[in-house]
Amino acid sequence: MHSFFCALRYMLCLDA
Repeated sequence: MHSFFCALRYMLCLDA
């Protein structure tokens, strides 16, 4: 569910 955080915190999106 990293996609959800991706919208809130773009930086976390890279962690995916």
